[in-house]
Amino acid sequence: MKRKLFSAILTGLLVSTGVYAQAPSEPTETLPQYKDGGHALYQFINENLQYPQTALDKKIRGTVLVRITVDKNGNINGEKVDHSVSPELDQEALRVVAMMKDKWNPGTVNGKPVETDYSLSVSFIPPNERDQTGKPKYGTNDYNFVRGMACSKQKDYLNALFYFSDALDSNSSDTNILFYRCLCKIQLGDKMGACDDYKRIKTLQHPNDPTVTSKYCSN
Repeated sequence: MKRKLFSAILTGLLVSTGVYAQAPSEPTETLPQYKDGGHALYQFINENLQYPQTALDKKIRGTVLVRITVDKNGNINGEKVDHSVSPELDQEALRVVAMMKDKWNPGTVNGKPVETDYSLSVSFIPPNERDQTGKPKYGTNDYNFVRGMACSKQKDYLNALFYFSDALDSNSSDTNILFYRCLCKIQLGDKMGACDDYKRIKTLQHPNDPTVTSKYCSN
């Protein structure tokens, strides 16, 4: 039976039922993991993503959110677009995700493999908006950060993720931006990506440790 692991929330919710019986222990769940780790996952996507020429001609850009189903053997047996940008970018995102069909470790419940839904974000930044070093030409770190924060406040986490990622392209060690991108990924259900950002934040010794993420990261 397929299990769906829900996105983490940023604050705990206390539900009062009027019944004070002892609650049963919650099952221990783990997410599917890319076999080579979170950093390798996004490196694989970046190296294999091909920007469709029709999308370039139309100046279409954005982040496609793809939901995959990882079976008990660690294979992807289903993928669909949860957030569409355009038919061209959606199709390319699905193509790259399909290349990773056998590259996963399954999710588990109480140590047993289960079929699990998992979300991946695939961002498209037109190459003509990058300079010779690969950094975006448009906007500054401050501009992208302010836009990302504004989108976050409106709960537009996909666009917030896009702005924060743009800012990190020119300064990958900015722990403040990493912190807020980490929280966006949690809201979007991308816990592997959030853990990858969390581990980098810990390495860089961010003063405001995002402990909301740490309990979902095993190391």
